Amino acid sequence: MKGSHAPSLRTRVKRALRGELAMLAGQRVLVACSGGTDSTAMLHVLATLRGEFDLSLIAAGVDHGLRAEADAELGVAADLAAGLDVPFHRIRISVEPGSNLQKRARQGRLAELHALREEVSASFVATAHQADDRAETVLIRLLRGASPGALAVMPARDGPLVRPILRARHADVLLHLRRHGL
Repeated sequence: MKGSHAPSLRTRVKRALRGELAMLAGQRVLVACSGGTDSTAMLHVLATLRGEFDLSLIAAGVDHGLRAEADAELGVAADLAAGLDVPFHRIRISVEPGSNLQKRARQGRLAELHALREEVSASFVATAHQADDRAETVLIRLLRGASPGALAVMPARDGPLVRPILRARHADVLLHLRRHGL
């Protein structure tokens, strides 16, 4: 029976590419991939769709120097990218200990990804934020007493930053990984 199950992650990304991210067609996209579940699934889906949407993909992972496991995780990401015939770049940054470490790490990561985007002549940086991340951000802002205007978070496109899996839930990501043995 048609419509008897939720759309796959691939279908959700195709809809985003045809709709709110239509500007990606024919473009070079730098895909941020840490080796985690969300970014692994996003890289895989974009690689399977690159022919249909005439995308040129380059992947990159950032090691913040904060976790010993990061190098091995980026190795997994690099192996996945190689298997998908997507060039992979490792970026190492240094984030000094101190207050609001995660915010500073995020800012450093995005700055390096945008610098690499320019270096490789990519039009966009794709990050693997998904619907549960968006909901969590809204909830945190509500708990902090944010105004209604501050609740408009994580658009699918924010300048050269795009979020192809934003309409998917983490459960969709996990299902995709299981289906494809990733």
